[in-house]
Amino acid sequence: MKFIGLFHLKHDVNQARVNEVIARRIEYKFPDGVQLINEYWTPTKLAVVATFEADDPAALMMNTINWLDAFDAEIIPAVEFGEAVKKLPRMLRK
Repeated sequence: MKFIGLFHLKHDVNQARVNEVIARRIEYKFPDGVQLINEYWTPTKLAVVATFEADDPAALMMNTINWLDAFDAEIIPAVEFGEAVKKLPRMLRK
């Protein structure tokens, strides 16, 4: 299953802390069961937008917990539009 992760910088995170977080991200290894599809960093409080694939909710939760010292995180289940359109007729027949 795919998920969108929205990671907002916490209010008390300063530039030095951002530099530490970036250095940590460079070395970071995702937990088994979590695959990063893409990741975008922005120069705003919504600092990171990422797409993950995970079949294990515990692994996805551990990934998120690893960043809660610097980010407030929102993880949202998501489906690609083309995939949803293929399933839509079946769902509407129910």
